[in-house]
Amino acid sequence: MPVKYINLSSLSANPQYKATMTDEELYESLIINNNKFKKNNLIKIMLIKINLGPLPVTLQYDTSQRYEFIVKNQTGREIWRWSKDKFFTPIAESITLNSGESKVYSVIWNIPKEIESGFYIVEGWNAAKELKQIKFSMPVTIIP
Repeated sequence: MPVKYINLSSLSANPQYKATMTDEELYESLIINNNKFKKNNLIKIMLIKINLGPLPVTLQYDTSQRYEFIVKNQTGREIWRWSKDKFFTPIAESITLNSGESKVYSVIWNIPKEIESGFYIVEGWNAAKELKQIKFSMPVTIIP
């Protein structure tokens, strides 16, 4: 089974990962480019899914939204949501990943300069009906 390699060279030398496998032999990973950031810097957040199984995997979506990313503060209050200013068509769709095929979703969050220094949680998940219950969370530190 040919597996496509994903170029992570745009990330820093210290990327952070969280990963899991689903029952369908689908590998998912949340990657951020570091775990410590200065205010007014950029956080690159990526959600990767790869079909490592021998058969195609079809994922069902209720809308055109494929993924979601949020950032929460120490108390759990949401301070940023990627989809907040987005519009998604309310049409059910499906995506099929063939054996060895991958999808990469990548966003940039510009850390506001007025944000408080401290610990935050970056969360990400795939919006497919079969996967949306699998949520990844990773801690990051914002420094002055």
